[in-house]
Amino acid sequence: MALDDSWMTEGNCSGVPGADAVFFPDVPAGGSGAREYARAKALCKDCPVRTHCLSYAIAHKIPYGVWGGTTQAERRRIPKERRRAIRRAWRQLYPVTNRIRA
Repeated sequence: MALDDSWMTEGNCSGVPGADAVFFPDVPAGGSGAREYARAKALCKDCPVRTHCLSYAIAHKIPYGVWGGTTQAERRRIPKERRRAIRRAWRQLYPVTNRIRA
């Protein structure tokens, strides 16, 4: 079954040594963890697939890490109706993923 992640190889994060530690730090985003999250966000700043990445995280309801230059808390602050619209658009672009359920 095809997945909707082929765009990932075009991201600035592709090939970053220790990418998991950079984009999924083991510290909260605020306070002492701000430096770790800032590093990931800096890589995302001019990424050619930033919007796609953010849409992927929203469409798949990914609750952790930095995606599209945003933390989990920042994604939650995106209005609920906007997140629903993004999920609907994603399902139209990638209908095969509608059959993939965890």
